[in-house]
Amino acid sequence: MSRFGVDPLSVDRRVLASMPPDVRDEIEAEISLLLEQGESTTQKTSKKREIVKEKANEESCAKKRKYRQAKENADGSVELLCFKCRRAPAGSQAQALLTRYFGQEKKKVKTDEYQYCSRCRTPLHVASLNKKSVKTKQCPPQITRLKAYKRLASEHGVPFALTDGEALALMRMSCFGCGALPGEDGNGISRLRDWTGFDASSATKKYMGPFSRQNCITACATCNLMKGYRRIPAFVECCRTIATHHAKSNEETFGSYPHRFRNNISRRSRSSYITLSSTHTKTHCLTNHQFNQIVSQPCAYCGKPSNPPHHYNGLDRLDSQDRVYRPDNVVSSCGTCNIMKYTHSLDFFINHCRRVAIHHKGIEFPPDDDDEQLPDDFVEVKEENEEHPSTTDIIFPDIDDDDDDDDDD
Repeated sequence: MSRFGVDPLSVDRRVLASMPPDVRDEIEAEISLLLEQGESTTQKTSKKREIVKEKANEESCAKKRKYRQAKENADGSVELLCFKCRRAPAGSQAQALLTRYFGQEKKKVKTDEYQYCSRCRTPLHVASLNKKSVKTKQCPPQITRLKAYKRLASEHGVPFALTDGEALALMRMSCFGCGALPGEDGNGISRLRDWTGFDASSATKKYMGPFSRQNCITACATCNLMKGYRRIPAFVECCRTIATHHAKSNEETFGSYPHRFRNNISRRSRSSYITLSSTHTKTHCLTNHQFNQIVSQPCAYCGKPSNPPHHYNGLDRLDSQDRVYRPDNVVSSCGTCNIMKYTHSLDFFINHCRRVAIHHKGIEFPPDDDDEQLPDDFVEVKEENEEHPSTTDIIFPDIDDDDDDDDDD
């Protein structure tokens, strides 16, 4: 309030103009002073808010979860952690061992240090893949497989032009790749990417083609998975190259076809081998030096050399039941061999490639560059829990996601 009994900021301008000049000048001076003080207060308040906001951001950053890094021990080894423990807050406590509550074991049990997480003791291996199910079969496996093929054709929008008799007849034939007899359960059906006589416009996943006479051949489960998206010449020549690379004598060579093994221009980082899903959990205990040293070597299966930036090799576990990438269980592998090997053991994989090479011994294929026409963003998915490996899933990603540099150090 001014000495005249009025609030300077609430005075109407028309009333102010009717006042005497000396009173008007004094009130205008007070208004100017109050406005300056108001601007100063606003600035102070704004600055105070900025300080509070910066402090809150600092506190938020301090409380932000920091994941455990790949800790290297004094002896140079890497602490073995499962996916959940590696993604747990850095300040969390490790789970106490059961011996803390039940006492020490009387007998020392020898355990593999690579089979369990060093903190939560989660098993890092899976059960044997060779155990047979004791579940009673409700119908012949050929009928179950036929229903699966029809369901697959319906889901992918591709024609199923085979009659039931034609499909079952294919399953009773020998495998085109290794010559395996159908046996009690029969063989499967593989496709050759031939759309002759059919319209592919309505198909959602049209890469492998329809189920028709000219596009289907008989294949055992192993050859079907190893063949993948390839046609017969490319598949056979891949097997010949792998068999030759692991030949025990000069009589077992079948030729080398390096052009059948695609280049991988996407460099994998060490942290990309830590995964968690409903089907598998994997981790690693490799140092950066060990990882770079292994992937820089030629492919252990076909001999394809690493040639950055045109081609990068990756890691593959010799024993797929072991969920840990460790130095004595991993080798350098190109993408083609990694997919072809699937979860099979090394001996099984090499021996099967040799069986395919022997089955096609003396057969020459005309030059075929079909596999070189695949798009650059082509990705083939390797699933480890596929119960019925009759087809290969193909993915064409919309966006190229380059692997980031390793962030575990």
